[in-house]
This record gives sequence, structure tokens and C-alpha cells, in this order.
Amino acid sequence: MANRLYNYLTRKTKIQRLARSDEYKYFLATRKLFLKYNIFTELYNVDDEFELFKANIILKSLENKEAIETKLDGFYNESMLEYKAIKHHIIRDKMNANPLELPYLLDGQDKIYIPLFPRALNLVYREEADKLLDFPYNKIRTEFSSSLIDPFETYNYALFNSFFTKLVKLQGDKTSMAFYHYDYQAIYIINDQGRLDVKIPLFDKAMRQPNSSHIMERIQPVIAAYFANDKKTFIQELRKNRLISSKMYRKLTKKAILGSIQQARKIRKG
Repeated sequence: MANRLYNYLTRKTKIQRLARSDEYKYFLATRKLFLKYNIFTELYNVDDEFELFKANIILKSLENKEAIETKLDGFYNESMLEYKAIKHHIIRDKMNANPLELPYLLDGQDKIYIPLFPRALNLVYREEADKLLDFPYNKIRTEFSSSLIDPFETYNYALFNSFFTKLVKLQGDKTSMAFYHYDYQAIYIINDQGRLDVKIPLFDKAMRQPNSSHIMERIQPVIAAYFANDKKTFIQELRKNRLISSKMYRKLTKKAILGSIQQARKIRKG
């Protein structure tokens, strides 16, 4: 975050520890998958929430891959016991007749269960999983590094508006979207490359008893001011909706702290 306003909000926020959330507990319990497959190992240790969100999306993708393959193996074993052969049409029918109860991204009308893979390969896992029993698709089960894509660049901020995270979509424009996270009490502006533009923490340390009731209604005018690049209204709405303390409000209104509230986005575009 290039803007001093957001840096200052972050330093003064009440919540500064990842361990508070269920998402962090999930991460600690499953991050061994990074080492098992030797991919995205840079996310084995995360330093902030956005890295945590990204890591968990990848971990859930890997878990989905394993779950689909395990289900396929069950129907494969049934086919071999009954027919002594792989009956593709029977296995496919059974796979498709048993809906997958897994997290997914809705991509148009299609469910993406493994955003680590391109859309065509997701189609195979979603509707044609029996192909994974034959060459060349069977190789993907154990060695799939050549099939990996950058899920965040491919599916952009839509990936964060899915069952892979607990982020709540708010509003945005053509280049970015705002999300809120209840546990971390912060707004995240994610751009169309799937990267974080800015984090807007709420409820600073000077607030003795922060009130998060009706939080969605209260943050909407803040986000509207952000996308209008109206810094004065942005700060006024933060205070008006009791999202920052009076002490923080006075600090933010000082000229030294203020720049364009969309400074980070302008740097990215330039």
C-alpha cells in the first residue's frame, strides 16, 4: 500500500494477528499439501491476511483435486470388480449422478473446483473424470506442474467471490472490487489481476468498544467514496459510520497524511 493513509490505519488497527480466524487454523492444518506437491511453497508461511486468502484458495483446490480423484477411484474399483474392465460410460454416469459437495468458483454457468487448472481441465474433473483413468490425463494425478496456471490472474477478483474464501463482495468498478472480511474487520480492494490494491482496516485502537452491527450498511458509503476518489468524503464516512475513532479522524484529516485515496491503483496503471 503506497498511501500513508492506509499504512497509518493498518498500524493503528485493533486486529493484527492472523491466529484469530478459522481460516488461519485451516491453513495451519493443511499447508503440508504445499510440501507434498512441491508447489506454491512460498505460501507455506504467510505474513498477512491477503496471503492467507490466496494460500487457502490453493489448498482447497488441492483438496478438491484429491477428493474428486478419490471418488473416481471408488467407481473404478467397482467397475473392475463387476466387469473386469474400465467401463467409462458407467463410471462417468455415476460420477455425474453424485454431486460434488466441494467449494467452487462459479465461472459463468460452470463450477470451477480446481482454479489451479485452466477451464478445459476443470471440465474434465467436473464432467469427464473417467478420462483421468487413461493416458494422458492419468499423468495429471501425480505430475501436474505443467498444467498449472496463475489462478488469480486467470480468474481475477472473481476468485475471491467464491466458496474458497469467507470474503464478502461489496462493490467495484471495471478494474477492481471491494470485499469485506468479518473476522479481520477490514475492507480489501482487489484488482482485476487478482492482486491487492489496498487494505482498509476498521476499528482502530482508540475505539474502546467497537460496534460491528449492520456493518455492511455502514461501509457502503465508505466504498462509494473510495471509488469516487473523494478523500474528504471517504474519511468523513469512516467517522460518521463509527468505523474509526475521533482521534483517528483528526489524524487523517491532517494534510500530511492525505494523498489520493486511490494512489496505489494509479501507480499500478501507470
